Amino acid sequence: MEKKKIILFLLSTFFLIFVYHLFQIDENRFRLSKELNDSGTYIYAAKNLYQNFLPDIHRPIIISAIIGFPLLWNANDLLLIQLFSVVQWLSWLFVIFTIFYFSKQFLNSNPLAIWLSILYLFVLSPVLSIFVVLSEGIFTFFILSSTFFIYRFLISEKTRNGFLFLLSIYMATLVKPVYYYFAVFITLVAFIYIIIHYKTLKTKVLIILVILGMLSCTIGLQLILMHRHFNRFTIALQEERA
Repeated sequence: MEKKKIILFLLSTFFLIFVYHLFQIDENRFRLSKELNDSGTYIYAAKNLYQNFLPDIHRPIIISAIIGFPLLWNANDLLLIQLFSVVQWLSWLFVIFTIFYFSKQFLNSNPLAIWLSILYLFVLSPVLSIFVVLSEGIFTFFILSSTFFIYRFLISEKTRNGFLFLLSIYMATLVKPVYYYFAVFITLVAFIYIIIHYKTLKTKVLIILVILGMLSCTIGLQLILMHRHFNRFTIALQEERA
């Protein structure tokens, strides 16, 4: 690991520990996550998925699956929240390092890249959201992942990076359903690109089939489950909640 990345990691870690003790997170985290309306709906959806094998009308299945993973070994609510905080922390670190990566690529300056990353770390990063059950950190992770993979695809034109870009978009959609139409638009753009740029019909068909398979196993599965259990395709909006 580069020296600057080590410095960035250490600064991030020390800052997180400082915030943890400053706000007495260990004492307040469970209470806040249970009292916040949004956090409560995420926890309920995760339990509904793992204990009853049912989707939730308010929360998509991917974010429920991520949050509720500890329920596989019958974890209690406190452990569920604590382990999800670890996932949020890893996503937060990924965002910081991705900002560093793109700053270095576009500005061609390591010192400026590290300072921009530090600025985000101390001023803009939603560090407190790490300790409550919310989807923003995971959503940001998938969006930045898609940005990273489309950038790599534009440089290398490797099909693998294109697949990972689309998969990241689909996963982001299953965290924040507002991305549905954008995901469909990007898929159509991908089909047009494939038809124009790939030479053989076999290659075109194979790549399109892989994309359709990813779409079916992610967004398609969400839509099917919603229609089967709630007779609707979309997640209930905030104003529709009881």
